[in-house]
Amino acid sequence: MDEGNAHELKTRTLTNLYNARPAWLDGLHRALDAAVADDYGWPPDLDDDAALARLFALNRERAAAGR
Repeated sequence: MDEGNAHELKTRTLTNLYNARPAWLDGLHRALDAAVADDYGWPPDLDDDAALARLFALNRERAAAGR
């Protein structure tokens, strides 16, 4: 591998990919978020704070059921 290719390869990191957030990656994340929300029976437009609140509540319910 020549020096130019080696340098380019070093710049291809997940951090750089996520910082750039190309449209195809953003679309995949939206689709995944919608699929997960659907599996939980939640609306697809649930914001992060509401999703976290529901996840914490679900965790508390499951922990209490295991006692």
